[in-house]
Amino acid sequence: VSSTTAFVAFLAGVCAIATGLTFLETIANPYTTVLGDQRYAATRINLAQSCNGIGWIFGPIVGSMYFYSKDAAGRSTGSQTLYIPYVGIAAVVIVLAIIFYFARVPDIKTEDDYHLDDTTPGVSHSIWRHPHFVLAVAAQFFYVAAQAGIFSFLINYMTAEVPPIPASWDTFMTRLSGSAGILSDWMLGWFETGKNGSLAISNKGASNLASLGFVCFLVGRFTGAGLLRRVSAHKLLGLYGALNVLVTFLVFCKLGWF
Repeated sequence: VSSTTAFVAFLAGVCAIATGLTFLETIANPYTTVLGDQRYAATRINLAQSCNGIGWIFGPIVGSMYFYSKDAAGRSTGSQTLYIPYVGIAAVVIVLAIIFYFARVPDIKTEDDYHLDDTTPGVSHSIWRHPHFVLAVAAQFFYVAAQAGIFSFLINYMTAEVPPIPASWDTFMTRLSGSAGILSDWMLGWFETGKNGSLAISNKGASNLASLGFVCFLVGRFTGAGLLRRVSAHKLLGLYGALNVLVTFLVFCKLGWF
């Protein structure tokens, strides 16, 4: 019963975080687009979102320290330290909320291009009547679903689907364990003995490898912001979407280490 209660509480917390992020992005993102020249609105929002990529890099590293920590006997202690990163994030968010509450930010008034404020009787000006808005909502829905799905299962995929690590790595890891230094101790936690007795990637290692993947995510953000100054947003979005479908299909084909 206690496990079920804990899961429900955790699930409620995740939903609260997701709801907060949704409101935050739907307010902050449009605000970013109107703070300067309209020609570079897409560039500004992409550049602002690049800061989000920094969190994606360090988040898994910090998470692996608390979620997948073990004591000297090799027993998992993650359940005892799981709350620490969440409390830290909550404290930072509260501080940021207070800062923005008292900050003097400009109140932007834009033209009502779609006449949504028109109160003429019998005339409907619903935002849902505009194809660009409807398709944009659909695109955002599928993008968030794909992103959340990939990020959520990334660690599970690396620990369950990655082929066995070559035996030659055992020698390398033995030498690494004999060397001194913080880096060697940190790297040793990336691997563990699998069920079949061969070397495998641990949860902690998969979490750290996810951080390396998010480095590419961050690079893509910054380069995308630069490309948007030269390439139209809809063409770049279409190209990136097609490339993502291609690489996801390669993962689906289960081609081993490739």
